[in-house]
Amino acid sequence: MNLSVFSNSLIGALWVDVFRYLKRQGCRHHEAEDLTQEVFMSLSKNHGFDRPGTDQSNISPHERNYVLKAARYALIDQRRSEQAAA
Repeated sequence: MNLSVFSNSLIGALWVDVFRYLKRQGCRHHEAEDLTQEVFMSLSKNHGFDRPGTDQSNISPHERNYVLKAARYALIDQRRSEQAAA
């Protein structure tokens, strides 16, 4: 896995979108940061989003929507875990 390519390209292009989405969903600042990082690490590890050449100009609307949907599911999972622990 080439995390340097992943970090410099995809995170740079979509990190703010994911973070803002999570904030709009009611996450506190540090929770949104943590979940955003988890989303990109998961995508890098499991779905090949660390491919070379991924930058703002190469990201399709479908990929952007896919990443935002991954953020949504990460938030749902986190909230379910919190409810189960309560």
